[in-house]
Amino acid sequence: MKQDNPEEIQLRQPCGHKFIKSVHRPCFILRMPIEKQLVYFIEHHGIKLQEMDSNYRGDLHSGECYKKLRDKGFIDDLTITVIWNTDGAQPYKMSKNGIWPFMATINEAPYKLRRNYVILLALWFGNKKPPLHAFLDWIVKEWARLENDGINVKGIHYKIRVLVITTDTMARPLIRNTTQFNGQFGCDFCLHPGEQIKKGRGSTRIYLEKPEPFELRSMEQHKEDLNIAKATRKPSHGVCGPTPLADLPGFDFIKAFVPEYMHSCCQGVFKLMIKLWTFQKYSKEPWSVRGKLEVLNSRLLNTKPPYEITRVMIALDDLSNWKASMFRAFVLFYVDVLEDVLPKEFFDHFVNLSYGMFVLLQEKVSVSDVEKIKVLFRHFVIDFEKLYGATHVGINVHFLIHLSQSVLDWGCLWTTSTFIPEWFNGVLMSLSNGTQAIADQMATNYLLKLTVRDEAVTLLQKYILPPHVTRQLCELLRLPKETPRGFSKGTFSNNDKVELLGHSSVRNLDRCIEQEAHNSISNLKSSPESDTEILTQLDPECAPKYQVKFRSNFLLTCSIVNVLIKGETPLTDKITALELIGASLPKNYEDSVAVMLRCWRNAMNLRYFPADGEPPLPKTPYVGVTFVASPMVFGHAVEVIFIEGMNLFEEYFERNIVDLDSRV
Repeated sequence: MKQDNPEEIQLRQPCGHKFIKSVHRPCFILRMPIEKQLVYFIEHHGIKLQEMDSNYRGDLHSGECYKKLRDKGFIDDLTITVIWNTDGAQPYKMSKNGIWPFMATINEAPYKLRRNYVILLALWFGNKKPPLHAFLDWIVKEWARLENDGINVKGIHYKIRVLVITTDTMARPLIRNTTQFNGQFGCDFCLHPGEQIKKGRGSTRIYLEKPEPFELRSMEQHKEDLNIAKATRKPSHGVCGPTPLADLPGFDFIKAFVPEYMHSCCQGVFKLMIKLWTFQKYSKEPWSVRGKLEVLNSRLLNTKPPYEITRVMIALDDLSNWKASMFRAFVLFYVDVLEDVLPKEFFDHFVNLSYGMFVLLQEKVSVSDVEKIKVLFRHFVIDFEKLYGATHVGINVHFLIHLSQSVLDWGCLWTTSTFIPEWFNGVLMSLSNGTQAIADQMATNYLLKLTVRDEAVTLLQKYILPPHVTRQLCELLRLPKETPRGFSKGTFSNNDKVELLGHSSVRNLDRCIEQEAHNSISNLKSSPESDTEILTQLDPECAPKYQVKFRSNFLLTCSIVNVLIKGETPLTDKITALELIGASLPKNYEDSVAVMLRCWRNAMNLRYFPADGEPPLPKTPYVGVTFVASPMVFGHAVEVIFIEGMNLFEEYFERNIVDLDSRV
């Protein structure tokens, strides 16, 4: 292996990358509070596992590796196990910088909650891929401490363990410190050396199957190869050097990596086969259906899928815009569009792939069926070479051989897929505004939103709030539009931007709060030039109700604040709600700043000057409010702004921007 020049090392950044003299492009890592996120999850959601017959595979805890760890006492009923993931994403198309979030999902949570409560461990930001040790050393060190010490929540001691690491084929060698897929012994799961052949003007590495399967990788084999690599300074069976993952106690980082199917199948084999069938460059091949694209597109677009398929399919000649879930839907559901169009030999071969994926993606599958699919996929790969040629048998086609073993070890393919992390990357990128301090915005806004949302759900479940107050909180935090008692903590919608302003809508107020809401609305003031209109009318067809139509959500927010201030909600909950609404409002509109100041002013008055002789509830020290969200937003030790500071802020706002009384 090439040794670094000591003079060059001195010219590098702390991350290991060389300094760029012409342009200042620093790389950095944001380290997140891992333990606090775990404690928060346990306090609000707890852990729960469902037992499963050993003859079946389903969720991750049904896998053989999980059961072995449990038998050895490595994990028990009070153990939190996670799946790690990291992958790169580009916040903006024109930017050369990218982010690499390192995240974890909790296996003991129900899938719906697991999908939406992602623990952010660290966030890399830079113009290059993160170097191995700079990215992993702190994460591994902190996680090793948590595994050794555990965490205590409400007097109960929990153990923490990482079991699986899911990454794409490009990121996996980066973490393991091994050769990439296009190098010799590039397979991360067996000792297949591959074969370099010419393809077009360049070359490619193919992985053809032999009569006897290749030996699977193991920890013992890896240690031997590592010793050889250190002695010879050359890779041995693809092992280039040590990995920080070896510092995790009792962690089998060979079994921990899986051939996750989103990249290897959906964006790998499935996409490859559709390209072979439809691209112009293969139009003279026996498998090509290029001349029948109109028929295929007509069938594809006119087929009505079941409700589980949420994406609308687009034409096959627009393949660059297909998402991974669309390739999956095509293989599992739209198989029949190829019948009588794709030659029978190729169609029958493709049906084998469709059936095998259907079996491995079931919610629960028997071990005997998984063993059958292992044989089926081996024959599929062998036939792939015969039908499409050896040049197309790349690493993704080879990974089909290892899918069944992954299911036996860790459960069905959906448990270890990267659909959750890819979705989470989209969430992070939606939480930044502008082009400055992107990584900081993403990390801060995500943790804030995660916490505020749970507390808002608690407020909605605990008390019967006015319907329009409930609806406004649902719009503010993107809560599901259903009965508040049915909310599930930790569930986000696809668009996680916190928004206040929106389209007008009709909101019905129940009779029980009719007078209170009417009084609060009648006290509202709006500027003369505002086109806002409030219409109040009686509904004669049923029990008396007021139907209030707001043409501006600004007025609706004002009415919510008035209802909270004058209503019968308990003092501590009222304070929390006002502080959270104030913190959630956008700061770039005059109206919203005025409402923000009004919220915080009233929250302060309730804290320091409570009615009926009750003692004050100052924030220094932080007492009185049991919600977690407020201290996470404003801090425990220091008051964000005191009453004197609020007075000065309001005076400045009135003097330099606009009179507050004309806005609120």
